[in-house]
Amino acid sequence: MWVRARALGAYLAVYQGGTALGSLLWGAAAARLGEPLAMGLAAGLHWHLADSEKQDLRPWNVSVPKLLVEGQLEEGPIIVQIEYCVAPNAVQDFLRAMQDVRLMRERNGAFGWLLSRNRGDEERHIEAFLAESWADYLRQLDRMTHADHAIEDRARSFHQGSASPPVTTFIAEYLHLHRAPDTF
Repeated sequence: MWVRARALGAYLAVYQGGTALGSLLWGAAAARLGEPLAMGLAAGLHWHLADSEKQDLRPWNVSVPKLLVEGQLEEGPIIVQIEYCVAPNAVQDFLRAMQDVRLMRERNGAFGWLLSRNRGDEERHIEAFLAESWADYLRQLDRMTHADHAIEDRARSFHQGSASPPVTTFIAEYLHLHRAPDTF
C-alpha cells in the first residue's frame, strides 16, 4: 500500500511541477512575444493541424448490414471476413494499403485484425477482424469518415473482378484465444 502512495505522490509532484514550470515558460513567452504568437506556437508544437486538414473527416453514409434475427445486438463477438483477389504483381502495394486499413479498423474499434493469404491460391487474401458484438460492429461502421472510406477504397482497388470483395460476418459460438506452448 505504501508503494502505491509513494508512486501517486511522485506522479502528483511531477504533474504539478510540470504544470507550474510550463505556466512559467509560456507566461514568459507570452510576455516577450505577445499572447497570440505564444498561443499559436503552443498549438503548432502540439497539434499538427496541417495533417488533419488534409483528411475529410465528415461521416461516411455506409450501408448498414441488416440483422437477420432481431434482438441480437449484444450477441458476439462478431468475426468479419473480407476476401480479396489480388494479382501477384500488385501484392506488395496491396499489403502497404492494408496497413492503413488495419489502423483505420483498430481506430474505429476492431480488434484481432489479421490479413492472411491462401497458400494454394496466391491471389486470394482474407482480411479478418473482431468486434465485441453486433451493436459494436454497427458502431464501427457508423464511425467511418470519408477519409476512412478513401483508405478502404485504395485497398479495394487492388481487388480483381467487377464485384466488390465479399464481406462475411460470423457470430462466434466459442472463442478461445491461446498461445502455442513454448518448445525447446
